[in-house]
Amino acid sequence: IDETNADTRYTRNLIRSEVIPLLRQVAPECAKSASSASAIIRRDDEFIASLASDIVKGQTRVPLADLRPLDDAVLSRALLEMYTAARGVRTDFGSVHLSDCIALLRKSARGEICLPGAISFLVSDGEARFAPTVRERKAVSFERVVLAEGERPTGAVMEIAEAGLAILLAESGGETMEKNADGINIYKKSIYATIGFDKIKGSITVRERRAGDTIILGGMRRKLKKLICDKKIADRETLPIICDEDGVLFVPGIGTRDGAAAKDGVQITVWRRSQ
Repeated sequence: IDETNADTRYTRNLIRSEVIPLLRQVAPECAKSASSASAIIRRDDEFIASLASDIVKGQTRVPLADLRPLDDAVLSRALLEMYTAARGVRTDFGSVHLSDCIALLRKSARGEICLPGAISFLVSDGEARFAPTVRERKAVSFERVVLAEGERPTGAVMEIAEAGLAILLAESGGETMEKNADGINIYKKSIYATIGFDKIKGSITVRERRAGDTIILGGMRRKLKKLICDKKIADRETLPIICDEDGVLFVPGIGTRDGAAAKDGVQITVWRRSQ
């Protein structure tokens, strides 16, 4: 006996002292019926959960081809098991979150939903996965003129300290810089380009990526954001964008604007300084 048992301000006491007696007036066997229904529901739930576990197998990532054919009842358990495996507990993963995850999985080839516990649900590359939410680092703002209009490249290294980058412009045919000051081999196609002098419009600048940036590749104007995502380029917030007055000229890991590449011209080499 607890002194609070008679206090109907507590939900449990209100149900026990007022609600259940009314139910028994209508259905004398209500407690027995509720217990029987609960046992059936528990049995069915355990069976459906076992079907989901056979697919998930405790993993946090599962191919979309294995999940999309599932009925929502099984899919719900599968996603809950994946979330629990990623976070360690089931806490805070409610029906609203579950519905959002199912909708994304069924309707989209790519997307992300941020969930409680700093966990994200991601759909991409043919799979669904739960993983710790990655907060994008704040973009670094920088812009330098690396070759003024009408000038010839000197081969001097320009540091962009705030982005941890260095850039070198030299005339092709001269000595190729194969190592930076830290002794790291920098001669890689992905960070190297030669631009014809006659293809450069105005000055050459290097800057951070900006909203709406595009580059002409393969005869099409392509959005840099999508190209960067498709190629899974890291350190996006400090990715150097090489431009002239006509727009984006060269992006390491992406390529050189149509018609700008040449055998002879300005060699552009960009690399990251060791931390």
